[in-house]
Amino acid sequence: MVKAVVFDLDGTLVDSREDLIAAVNFTRQSFYFPPLPNNIVMSFIGDGNKKLVERSIDGSEIDFEKAFKVFTEYYMAHIADNTTLYSGVLEVLEGLTRLQAKLAILSNKNELFSKTICDRLGITKYFSIIAGGDTYGSLKPDPKGLFRILKTLGCKKEYSWFVGDSHIDLQVARLGGIKKCFCSYGYGRKENEKADLEIASIQEFLQNIEKFRKNYHFI
Repeated sequence: MVKAVVFDLDGTLVDSREDLIAAVNFTRQSFYFPPLPNNIVMSFIGDGNKKLVERSIDGSEIDFEKAFKVFTEYYMAHIADNTTLYSGVLEVLEGLTRLQAKLAILSNKNELFSKTICDRLGITKYFSIIAGGDTYGSLKPDPKGLFRILKTLGCKKEYSWFVGDSHIDLQVARLGGIKKCFCSYGYGRKENEKADLEIASIQEFLQNIEKFRKNYHFI
């Protein structure tokens, strides 16, 4: 039986808050603007790197292209200074691999950043595809990237899951016609979206799949 699990990255597999906040505030301070509170920066995350920078300089006279260049260079140099895997991620990836699930990442962070983080944290080997917001020319919740991933993996929608921490992830899964798992421990919120499964730790996803895999089409 063919099956797939597509993961979001930030707030789902990795806790990258400190490095993202540092990159945003380094960018602002490079143009002599004060740093933003952590919670404000976190509220800007979810729609890709460009939107993060755009939101972080909104209301200022900072040139976006210059700010984005500063952000990109700084973040790439410090991308995994404090970024870590959430507890249990390796266990879950190993467990899903044992179940012969095909694994992929679809992030709104750009592909180079996404792949670099996975390389640094030692999880690249688990994924058939690591895609970012620039990989397929669209950002989540546009399902185009999800459709491309499922086609490349050769997986049917009814045997596939999307695991993420925000309403954007739930929405792309809904639009893509696959099952939705919401990670309540992450950065985002469900908003008005519904989930087939809600988890407080990533280990719960594997536990549910192992316990109820026939119901969830993992046979």
